[in-house]
Amino acid sequence: MKRLVFCLVLCVVVALLIADEAKKYDLVSNLKKGDSFAKVVKVEMKGAMEGGEVQEMNMAIQMSGEMSVEDVDSKVTATVADKITKAQIKGRMSGVEFDYDSDKKQEGGEKENPDPSEMIRGMMAERCGQYLNKAFKIKVARRWTTEVVEGAEGLEDLLPFGYLELMLQLPDYPVAIGDTWEVKIKNEHGREIELSLTLKEVLGTAAVIEGKIKKFDVPNPDMKVTLESSSYSARFNIEKGYPESVSLAVTIKAKGQGEEGGEVNVTESITHKCELKPKEVKQDEPKKEDTPKTEPEK
Repeated sequence: MKRLVFCLVLCVVVALLIADEAKKYDLVSNLKKGDSFAKVVKVEMKGAMEGGEVQEMNMAIQMSGEMSVEDVDSKVTATVADKITKAQIKGRMSGVEFDYDSDKKQEGGEKENPDPSEMIRGMMAERCGQYLNKAFKIKVARRWTTEVVEGAEGLEDLLPFGYLELMLQLPDYPVAIGDTWEVKIKNEHGREIELSLTLKEVLGTAAVIEGKIKKFDVPNPDMKVTLESSSYSARFNIEKGYPESVSLAVTIKAKGQGEEGGEVNVTESITHKCELKPKEVKQDEPKKEDTPKTEPEK
């Protein structure tokens, strides 16, 4: 009898596990008109170039801003305004340290003979300043593929993987835990990335996606680029239909000819993370009714 009960319980557990594994999740956009998100893109780059002498570079970049949904059409394609409100860049390059913060006044920019760190900071202020507090229009499709509509010339060159592109493309069909799909992303400058992504698990309302970069092509005829290693992870909110975070990291090696004709070898590691957090819509507070003044008793 005990053995029979045990077998029945075991069958039920196995049936539940099979049912859970077979469950399909439709990972699609669920953006609504009026949705607003705080957006942060963080990039860290470490590199070294050998050719004549070794030059090292370390840089940390953070772009902060906001995304707001202006409209959603019948195909669930959202028109989104994406704005950078703050830029911070800090690092060291060829022995020169630099620190740029768009919220701070850039001292030394008007000097006749600024030192190297001031020159770099001034170039960063000029480069980033043209994109601050401007709304760039993008289209976000049902599978979170993005298309830049207007006003972003040169913006995607600020960061190795761009600012507007979130490096996320969802599968064209519902997927179960363990399912894998392929992604190809190509920008206007010819940079092409191929990803292999897998739905690793579902935690509450968050789909955890992991993967790797299969192909990383950079259109540079003077350098041969080789992908050494890569990693990818993302969290997608299934209920609200937006990516909470997208992270990827690559290490590449490049070989080419230097300006003086000698061979140059470059090693670079890049980590890129984008986070979106919904912003609460503030409701107008009800006006307090004026209380009638009472006459003092005589």
